[in-house]
Amino acid sequence: MSIPPFWAAAVSSYDQYLGFLDYMGAELQRRDDFELSLIKPTEPFFLPGSCGICKKATSFRVTFAHASTRTSGQIVPNWREHLNCEHCGLNNRMRAAIQFLQDVMHGDASSHIYMTEQITPMYSFLKDRYPNMIGSEFLHDGTLPGQYNKNGVRFEDLTRLSFADNTFDGVLSFDVLEHVPDYKKGLAEIYRCLKPGGKLLFTAPFDVNDPNTVIRATMDSDGNIEHLMEPEYHGDPLTDQGVLCFQRFGWDVLTSMEEIGFKGAQLHFYWSADLGYLGPMQFVVVGEK
Repeated sequence: MSIPPFWAAAVSSYDQYLGFLDYMGAELQRRDDFELSLIKPTEPFFLPGSCGICKKATSFRVTFAHASTRTSGQIVPNWREHLNCEHCGLNNRMRAAIQFLQDVMHGDASSHIYMTEQITPMYSFLKDRYPNMIGSEFLHDGTLPGQYNKNGVRFEDLTRLSFADNTFDGVLSFDVLEHVPDYKKGLAEIYRCLKPGGKLLFTAPFDVNDPNTVIRATMDSDGNIEHLMEPEYHGDPLTDQGVLCFQRFGWDVLTSMEEIGFKGAQLHFYWSADLGYLGPMQFVVVGEK
């Protein structure tokens, strides 16, 4: 069957985003109305479509876990974390990131890629397709940076990566950078490890309506944490305690990337009913060395 191509609108700054919003106003309202029309009263419910990863017709599974409620009382699913393909099992944001890697960044089996996770279904899925991929986790078991623990899990600290300069064709980071106390140092380390022309593709909590990154907590050189806002913890595949969110990004993260040396730092906004990429203002962030 024919799979629709991955289409995204690239936006480079907050001012451009405001213009994008103005241009897309009527279309965004149409999308929202359409999405509301898809919601069924019981869960799970299923929506037909095409998987850009499996390259075949599928059914996308949706539940109301972590749903939001409109002022009208309408319960709206968290589209980003649902719409799991019945074949590959990957949700909306995971499938979109992988399809962007494949169809837009043109990653292939020979690509040397570093991914800032290792014990997730997404890593396992990609490792089968990119044999030169290396993944890691932030471990707390005494494993040294660049080493593997008894379970075969590699430890890397994003602020002091063990890799040599100019190692990777691409770096993938999905909802990890918000947990790095010094995210600018983490971005600089990623830049160092990329080959010239290599690209960083990442997602993270990002308020597209805020020009500035909001720092929620800081950590000093001794590891002491100061909370500037009510602590926010996200799910952690390694522990049940969750992992602290240090910042919520704003548009100035693109400026930080450019100051480090990245070129073409942009948000790529995507939406597709057929591919199961529903939800308001979904995007990936991309920058090139």
